[in-house]
Amino acid sequence: MARTAGGGSGTGSAAAFADVVAAIGAGEVDALVLRTPAGERIFAAVTEEHPYRALVEAMSEGALTLAGDGMIVYANAAFAALLGLGLERVIGSNLRRLLCRLDEGKLDSLLQDARGAPARAEVSLQSAAGQCMPAQISVQLLPGRNPERFCAVVTDLREVEANHQSQARLASIVETSSDGIASVRLDGTVLSWNQGAERLLGYQSSEMMQQPFQTVFSAGAVQEFEAVLRRIAFGEAVARLETTATRKDGGEMDVLLTLSPVHDREGKVTAASAIAQDFTERRRAHQRLLSVLESAPDAIVVVDLHGLVVLVNTQAEALFGLRREQIFGLPLASLMSSDFGVEFAEWLGMESMKEKRRGHREFTVYRADGGGVPAEVSIGAVETGDGILLCTTLRDVSERRLYQTELQERNLQLEEALRAKDRFLAAMSHELRTPLTAIIGLTGLLLMKTAGPLQDTQVRHLERILGSGRHLQALISDLLDLARLDSGMAKLEIEAVDGDEILQEVHQDLATQAEQKGLALVARRCETPVTLWTDRRYLRQILSNLVSNSVKYTNVGEVEVSLIGESEEQQELVRFRVRDTGVGIGQEDLTRLFSEFWRAQSVRGARTEGAGLGLYLSQRLASLLGGRITVESEVSRGSTFTLTLPLQAPTN
Repeated sequence: MARTAGGGSGTGSAAAFADVVAAIGAGEVDALVLRTPAGERIFAAVTEEHPYRALVEAMSEGALTLAGDGMIVYANAAFAALLGLGLERVIGSNLRRLLCRLDEGKLDSLLQDARGAPARAEVSLQSAAGQCMPAQISVQLLPGRNPERFCAVVTDLREVEANHQSQARLASIVETSSDGIASVRLDGTVLSWNQGAERLLGYQSSEMMQQPFQTVFSAGAVQEFEAVLRRIAFGEAVARLETTATRKDGGEMDVLLTLSPVHDREGKVTAASAIAQDFTERRRAHQRLLSVLESAPDAIVVVDLHGLVVLVNTQAEALFGLRREQIFGLPLASLMSSDFGVEFAEWLGMESMKEKRRGHREFTVYRADGGGVPAEVSIGAVETGDGILLCTTLRDVSERRLYQTELQERNLQLEEALRAKDRFLAAMSHELRTPLTAIIGLTGLLLMKTAGPLQDTQVRHLERILGSGRHLQALISDLLDLARLDSGMAKLEIEAVDGDEILQEVHQDLATQAEQKGLALVARRCETPVTLWTDRRYLRQILSNLVSNSVKYTNVGEVEVSLIGESEEQQELVRFRVRDTGVGIGQEDLTRLFSEFWRAQSVRGARTEGAGLGLYLSQRLASLLGGRITVESEVSRGSTFTLTLPLQAPTN
């Protein structure tokens, strides 16, 4: 036996096959033609000589020579492999015994029919494992043989059945698809029409079979469709054809067609498959998208995953100085500076589309006139019905850069003015303090009556001069300290400071001020000695400011200053707490209490002396010492200020 060249299962060498054909033509070898479910043409040659037997052995189907009673005279290896048996168990046995029990009687009928004409029957073969396998046996009598002999070809129907099931599943998928699917000849004649096409266009399958597919197109789309069919005839597939179709009820709709060539076994294009989708809503969405893009204040360029421009708005035309038809299809990187192309390539290489978001990066946009425009660029991936597209927003930042440049220049000028102010205040420290020291000192001497007795009126005038001088001296000291802090000239002098000693010094300094208002100034020492390493002068200045502030805004009751040593988050801390029974502070003022030159006039009532620098400066000094000041207060119930410091202050 030997297959034709189209059999595909291997037939030995071409020379051997030619020998078989020549032998058949010369009448040297008996040959018959049998067809199988696989569609193969089998040449059966009855001979034990090579190369003919080699050709039979190369077949993928089982080949048998049977005696008149069904005994197997010859079997090829493919038949033995089909059953999972060795050839020694097959040759010499009766084919009837290799059939499943229900089909044993079919062999006699099959051989009887084959004596008159080629016959075939579907049977079940029993494998070595005891399983029944569907198969087809094609049998034909070999003429002129005595005793009689039959040639049989056995085809495994499992693969054929699987192919049939696959085709059935494919047909089911096509039939139940929501898209319209049809097949047409190259002249447009409809060969198949699924239910999706019926729903989409309103024509039943019975109405469209053997009718021109051009019937569903509007007049202007027929020629375009026929041109596409001519391209299909050359084996070209058309992925997207946007056209207009007319439904059976006369309504028009936008349709997106995908067409592919259909080949026969010889590879010739004989038909085309067409998948139709309703494109009406998508086209409307596309128009809405265009409207949104046009309303955007920035230039927007939409590109595909190859970086080619597919959509732009009017602002992009203005930015590039090109018409949109000149931009379409261009690589976006060709319109930008080279650094954009490098980053864009890296961006495309990211694995996750969710990561593909980059914004606020500046690149140069090249205009058609040769100029360059700085632009802030942001890119985002957008999933659409046409796949993933990249939306690129470009904002012209020329004016913003100019404004930033001017702002930087103004800031430099302002910084220079502030430095000049700080230098002036620092330099004027001696000149401002010297005359004040003389005024305060001489006024004190006069009040001591060292120059002779004074009248009551003179004493009152001198006391006012002394009080105003001291107030002015304190104000100048605050301003100079603030200037030193702002200019970075404030230096810490770290030393061991006894906390109780500082407490007593502040108490002594301000006790007289409290007594003059009829207040009790109480100092509560810590139960255990507390020594901290800090700047003594700055610590005393902070505490004096806090206590003085409490005395100033307390009219009845007392002011208490206490020292507490404790731990917080494994850090040794010390707290100086100043509590008063004064007018208190409203919640709306607490957030601005430590602001520069600010005073809570709405709560404190009558205006008191001060520039609003005391608490601001105290907080700045506390931060310099590594600590902080906090406050708790309630209107008409007093306030509590707490200075928290580490036992070891930082050095600068």
